[in-house]
Amino acid sequence: MGKPSSDAVLLATEADTSVYSPWSKSMFKLYGVLALAYLCGCLNGFDGSLMGAINAMEPYQDYFGIGNTGSSTGIVFALYNLGSIPAVFFTGPVNDYFGRRAGMFTGALIIIIGTCIQAPAVNMHMFMAGRFLLGFGVSFCCVSAPCYVSEMAHPMWRGTLTGLYNTCWYIGSIIASWTCYGTNFLHSNWSWRIPLWAQLVSSVIVAVGAFMLPESPRWLVANDRVEEARAILGKYHGEGREDHPIVNLQIIEMYHQIQIDASDKRWWDYSGLIKTRNARHRLICVLGMAFFGQLSGNSITSYYLPVMVETAGIDDSSTQLKLNGVYPVLCWLGSILGARLTDRIGRRPLLIWSILFSSACFAIITGTTKLAVDRNNKMASDVAITFVYIFGIVFSFGWTPLQSGYIAETLTTETRAKGTAVGNLGSNVAGAIIQYSSGPAFKEITYYFYLVFVAWDLIEAVVIYFYFVETKDRTLEELDEVFSDPHPVKKSLQKRSINTVANTMGVSMTTSADVYSSGFLHVSILQPRWDDFHFNDNRGSYGPRTPIAIVNYPIPSRLSTKATSRPLCDGRQPCSWCTENEVDCLYGQQQQQPAAGNQGKSDRILETVLRMDGLLRSIHENLVSWQTLSNANQRIFKSDQQQQSLQHRAISSPRFSDPSSPDNSDFAKIPSTHISATEDLLSSSFAAPYPSLRSQFRPIFLLESRCPAIPFQPRSIRPVFTIEEAERLLTSFQKNVNFWYPTVSKFTLQNLFERVRNGFVENTCEDCAALLVMALGAASELVQLVHSSAKVYGFETRQQQSELMTMASVCFDEALKLLNVAYMEISTISTQCVFLAAIYCSFLQRPLQTWGHLNTAATKCRSLLAYGTGSGNVEDDECIRRIFWSCYIIESDLISELSDLPQSGVAEVESEVPLPGPLQTHFTEAETESSALYFLSCISIRRLLNRVHHLLYAEDKYKIYTNARDESLRGLISELDRQLVLWHETLPEFLRFEEDTRDCVNEHAAFLRQRYLACKSVIYRPYVEIVLKHRDITHSAETIDAASRCLKASCDHIANLRSFSQTVMIDTWICALSMTSTMFIILVALQNTSLRPRLLEHNIPEFGSHLRDLLSSWIGVMPQKSPSIQQSIRLIAEIESLIRESR
Repeated sequence: MGKPSSDAVLLATEADTSVYSPWSKSMFKLYGVLALAYLCGCLNGFDGSLMGAINAMEPYQDYFGIGNTGSSTGIVFALYNLGSIPAVFFTGPVNDYFGRRAGMFTGALIIIIGTCIQAPAVNMHMFMAGRFLLGFGVSFCCVSAPCYVSEMAHPMWRGTLTGLYNTCWYIGSIIASWTCYGTNFLHSNWSWRIPLWAQLVSSVIVAVGAFMLPESPRWLVANDRVEEARAILGKYHGEGREDHPIVNLQIIEMYHQIQIDASDKRWWDYSGLIKTRNARHRLICVLGMAFFGQLSGNSITSYYLPVMVETAGIDDSSTQLKLNGVYPVLCWLGSILGARLTDRIGRRPLLIWSILFSSACFAIITGTTKLAVDRNNKMASDVAITFVYIFGIVFSFGWTPLQSGYIAETLTTETRAKGTAVGNLGSNVAGAIIQYSSGPAFKEITYYFYLVFVAWDLIEAVVIYFYFVETKDRTLEELDEVFSDPHPVKKSLQKRSINTVANTMGVSMTTSADVYSSGFLHVSILQPRWDDFHFNDNRGSYGPRTPIAIVNYPIPSRLSTKATSRPLCDGRQPCSWCTENEVDCLYGQQQQQPAAGNQGKSDRILETVLRMDGLLRSIHENLVSWQTLSNANQRIFKSDQQQQSLQHRAISSPRFSDPSSPDNSDFAKIPSTHISATEDLLSSSFAAPYPSLRSQFRPIFLLESRCPAIPFQPRSIRPVFTIEEAERLLTSFQKNVNFWYPTVSKFTLQNLFERVRNGFVENTCEDCAALLVMALGAASELVQLVHSSAKVYGFETRQQQSELMTMASVCFDEALKLLNVAYMEISTISTQCVFLAAIYCSFLQRPLQTWGHLNTAATKCRSLLAYGTGSGNVEDDECIRRIFWSCYIIESDLISELSDLPQSGVAEVESEVPLPGPLQTHFTEAETESSALYFLSCISIRRLLNRVHHLLYAEDKYKIYTNARDESLRGLISELDRQLVLWHETLPEFLRFEEDTRDCVNEHAAFLRQRYLACKSVIYRPYVEIVLKHRDITHSAETIDAASRCLKASCDHIANLRSFSQTVMIDTWICALSMTSTMFIILVALQNTSLRPRLLEHNIPEFGSHLRDLLSSWIGVMPQKSPSIQQSIRLIAEIESLIRESR
């Protein structure tokens, strides 16, 4: 049952972050089970007050002819503890061989027999025999019950529930005290016999109910009955679920620990308590707790309280019994409070401070009792009694909850029963000594006897400080790591290490040193090893260095953005700028120089992008007036010479030039007043006939702004991964996220890999970036899982999804705690951190948080592009350019739907920033080239989309177009469509796609087709709106055909939508809104007689369910659902219903 370390941490984290309630149905069942075990604590407490009370009764003293002090009384009291001593040789074997329930039953049965001998006793010998048997039976209960409670208690409240066990000692004490107070008025032998017979009540209940309890799960696992243990844990800890994380974690921990040493199956073998240093330190804690729990002064306040009260000046027996009855009530309240705080304050602070205060109390009691010898000094008497009570409350607060619980906690599963029995033996020996000696001591030295406890309690505090470990916040099995450490006390005070859970589950952790010494990583030979790319310089992760594998992309210093204000290369070979500056054009060069006359693939895309720039600027220059443009014979292009001059002038403008300069084009920036968003459509006049849509719609910005912030999860462990798992997640990140947005170089990833396998030991940007890469790697694996199982959700699939989501959440939570470091720095790595955080927030479908991080990353990019990275490393400069363009794409996507968001300014300066250049981002040149081509394709289509928004949907232009019908649009839309076709034609082979619904060669091509169809529908949408707005006019066939192109692109856009990794990972929110607007356009177009026939050619009735199924599956794994996506799903369902009605 060994598990990888990350699975171990995953289990612990799932258990740690699951929501638990102490008031759930399963917890109340657990309380009922534990209540019966708590009665065993009542049995022991009953005798404590019982003998102290009847010892003050005159009928008892007269019947047996003894006094309330002296050696005879001492031996009667001590026999109870003496009877427990031989029982220790039987309690362990019974509990280990027959189970905890059998131990409780055996003890209760012997107590019943002992009571039947003691209560009707006719002489002291019979009375003493009964007390001996009572002690013998109670020993079984005092071993079995605390073991049972600690093993059955829910881990979240183990300290409280085990602490409550010992507080039940006072419940028995309270019942005994007040029973004796009541029977004291009988003035006959029944005054002391009735309380003795009362011991039968709880013992009979325990004997009858013991085998109605579920057996201890740890005992069941130790006896190879794992399935029974799982069923019990599922019922009482897992809310009825046997696959609950807390159940899985406990089962694995128990199984591993029990496999180490099965001495619990050898009932005769007690060597496990002493055979190792680990075990011996545990035994010191057990015996220390056992002896200190009896020798701290609490025993004399339990058995000799009436004598202490008499010493302080209270002679009346009725008053003595009344005070004896009040005492356990106050102590019980103190113990309840202490039990509740054991998991908050910790064990050591409670023990140390309470014992120090106890010493102070006895010092005060000694002085005031001496003064109270003078019967006229009423104040001294009252103070002495008050501090007796204060001592009881303080001791009960700190020690009572821990006396049994701490012993059980410090023992391993295989030694818990035997160790508890030995602890019980020590407790009984100490109890016998103190109870026997206290009688003669009170008789001979009276109040000076208290000084013994003043000194002894101080000695106890010193021993506890140096030897007792802290058990707070650790499972019973995890404490093995503490006791195995050379300095257990120091180790117990430290936060749980990253290896704790893994060690507990038997996971072998490999350190960085181990890896270096072996020289090999056990990785699949189907993919390159991360260590293959390790470089051996000592200059840090991001210091100046010479990249090993960028030999195919030499970048002269004069082309560096740091050295010059580099303009855009226009993609020609040789390009105009490079020709003018007498340098070789390096964009698009491959490992082998292309043959003469052949153009590099990245050159072709680059040329398309830049040709768009030139031609669209040319369009803008020619749009002097819309009236002139509407003339059919008006030329919209300048001459080639004018166009080339204009393009050259824009390209060679200074970096970040004045926005007011005529050379500065903002065509690639979405205007803040654009009206193409889903919200604009649903608030337009076209939605007036559909009040149900308007009534359901809420402003998107308002919905998203009400989402709670991403919370920090308090955790006591940091993420840990085996080398194989780290490689898997880093590879997943590289093949997915770093393919879509290739911003992290291969060498940077190698440095982050080192951080991961060294355990994130520093609070730096590098650690933050490593955590974010791991989070995104896990998230991308989760997306791949959703992509492959969008239709089928079995148990294993849901479990795997939950594990990946937890893994991603853990890493992101830890990264968030370090993100403030990245925000304070302006460097390449800090910019990467903030950008990757934006990507993860996009995965979480949090658009506002995405924009917040994205805006910061974009600002850092602008600063670093303007002033340089300062590292002297061309790789850093290229990373910043790529992050800049990535911010440009994602920010444009967000602002297309949330126009109220302020823009970061990347679109304002995009014409001044070079397009992505060479950067080794993947294992092979082919992967690097494919990623770069895909990235360039996404940049170019996004730039074209922004220009479409700028030229068609700026509010002032849009009104002119739609009011002037379609003549003024024809030339502009024709050119925009030509640019879209040109972009499509220049795509490399692996990104090519057909415009219909046929499958693409890969999902990257399919995703680009979605971008293409979205762009085409937006380009032709004005025709649809003109047809709908001017219903009373007969439109030309050309206009209807143009509107139909929009509708066909919209229908294909919906029909072709699949669970593409990039869509699910990053664009779910955008996709949900754009699909809503697309469905709405189809709905309103169906109402038009000219457009309706064109739509009926498509399978429109199935569109709604197709979209709802996809969106529901994408948001299903999110812990918090985006309200705007949920609104989109509701609106799509409503639109689907309206479409069905209209057909």
